[in-house]
Amino acid sequence: MADKIVFSLNIGYGAFLTLFSLYGFLLVMPEAGVGLILGITVHCLLDNLGHQSVGLPGNGTG
Repeated sequence: MADKIVFSLNIGYGAFLTLFSLYGFLLVMPEAGVGLILGITVHCLLDNLGHQSVGLPGNGTG
């Protein structure tokens, strides 16, 4: 039971750090941050569309 709690805490902490660093990146370099987010979003969308047109499910990694 304790292992599961620690594991979920680690996941939550990692997600928090990722969001926090992304937010800090946006504050320091808004243009680069927005471009990065748009690029990742477009890449994931195109990746999923490509998988769907072929008939394969998107792998979710982008």
